[in-house]
Amino acid sequence: MASDTTQRLSTIKKLSPESLSSRMMGIERGAKMPFRHVHCHILRVASSGNDTVSGRYQFSPADAPGIRMPPDVVLDRILNFKRCNPEYRNTPFWIDKLCINQDESEEKEIAVHSMDLVYQYSGCGLGLMFSEITTVEELTLLRKLLDGKLAESSGDEYRLLIGPEEVGPAGEDLYGKTTGEIQVYPLNFRTEVTTLCLALTPLLDVAGKHRAAKILQFAGRYSSIYRACRRKTSGSSLHAMAPAIFNDIGSRGITMPSDILAIAANCCRYVTRLRGDVIDRSGESLSLAILSLFLLNGEVIRSDLPSDQVLRQSIFECLGAVKLRVIPPVKTAELIFIKHCRLSDVRFGPDGIRTTGVLSRLSARIRVPVPAEQRKEYFKVDSTVDFLRLTQAELDLLRTLAQYLETNTNLRREGGGALPVLLKTFIKEKSGSFTPQYWSMQHLKLMMAKSVCRALAEDRPLLLTRLFKPNAAWTPFLGVFAPEDPDSFNNSTFAFTCITTDNEFKDRGAKLARKNTRLVSLEVVVSPNKLYMTPKRWINGLWFFNNGDHQREITIPWPEWMK
Repeated sequence: MASDTTQRLSTIKKLSPESLSSRMMGIERGAKMPFRHVHCHILRVASSGNDTVSGRYQFSPADAPGIRMPPDVVLDRILNFKRCNPEYRNTPFWIDKLCINQDESEEKEIAVHSMDLVYQYSGCGLGLMFSEITTVEELTLLRKLLDGKLAESSGDEYRLLIGPEEVGPAGEDLYGKTTGEIQVYPLNFRTEVTTLCLALTPLLDVAGKHRAAKILQFAGRYSSIYRACRRKTSGSSLHAMAPAIFNDIGSRGITMPSDILAIAANCCRYVTRLRGDVIDRSGESLSLAILSLFLLNGEVIRSDLPSDQVLRQSIFECLGAVKLRVIPPVKTAELIFIKHCRLSDVRFGPDGIRTTGVLSRLSARIRVPVPAEQRKEYFKVDSTVDFLRLTQAELDLLRTLAQYLETNTNLRREGGGALPVLLKTFIKEKSGSFTPQYWSMQHLKLMMAKSVCRALAEDRPLLLTRLFKPNAAWTPFLGVFAPEDPDSFNNSTFAFTCITTDNEFKDRGAKLARKNTRLVSLEVVVSPNKLYMTPKRWINGLWFFNNGDHQREITIPWPEWMK
């Protein structure tokens, strides 16, 4: 499988008389991957540039197939770290070359696909860099960077700091406990590097801007870059995590093209994986394999872009352009939320991308009279920052909504009796000390409820939705949406929603698994026979559909450029 990720999709399309969608169906049939898993502690090791293996270190069994002994300097530094950090002294460690058969391609590929589980369930992640700091000035500069004394951020603004700050007093544990090593925390390092680069960029010439962009590409923090890009333009590719991750990995000069599939899938926490060796033997395009992986894991794409606009792009440019923009309901952890916004149970078919979910019709528009005191209480604090629980002000707003639905005679006549009951139950469950597990179904629903609360406090109209049944005169209202632009919706508008939890080991009782809650909440255009839908835009809201009884299979037609 040759790397063709820099080629235009139009060039890749011309290589076969089959459509892109047909070739992607072939990839799905032949390369979908079964899983195994590993449980170990990890030590991530970077190349040292010193490959001396003297024989001082031995491993057992000595004749283990496919094992590659790492350089002495790597193992020296590992043991030094363990000696100087008592909490890890008896912790087993993992090095790829010692733990994975380097000669067995199938075992090696499965292991690479499992590395996200190794990272997730390990007790410590350690990266070794081989760059010497030789002067006090360099050490001082690094300390200032890590302490945030070179630049600062305030909201979405970044500025340089010029001052005489010095390194902290002698004896302070500034760089960890490991003798002879400077130990830094990756998250802190990435955050401060990103802040400095974003503050410097407006002041630099073209060459300087290019250098800053390169630094951000390799050491930037996604969430900070996302906020900066969001402030500048809504068209940034960082309105979605996956395209940025693929682009980042693709630019790192990975020597094995198929490793891009595994590494990107690990970073995106994809459940569905593709076997690179199978795709390689088939001679199929790496770009199409990347696109297949992207879609099979539920990423939602636009269908309104002209074919020539998409096909003149490379695959990484394409992913950024076609990914449907998600509007997070809260201001905290937006990129992690976006990572969960994926379709469920995706399969490729001749006519399009098949998925399951609930189709509903937005058939009533309401404006709820909210007491001024409730609005005042809501705006006393930024309720969207605390994304793990509902504030008292938010609970009061939801109670006002439930009361309005319960007492509005016209709405009750049209099928509004069930929704206030469901809302009251939801409020009761989320009151008091309730705290959901991070990124569980309950957590995502709570975050979506916050968007409804914000709309109520801002006196924006809400839209009520009811389950769509082709032969039913009406069904009860079971959801409420809070669109940013409610005036663009009408009674013929449809929504497609689904919230599920994926776990590829759910039938095997395994503890180490990729557990991934998925959520979609879309305005869609539906075909006359209601068998096909085209995603239009994201819409936040709270609904109470039954995934078991109300779900149906529906197909998203292949975009024109894939046909």
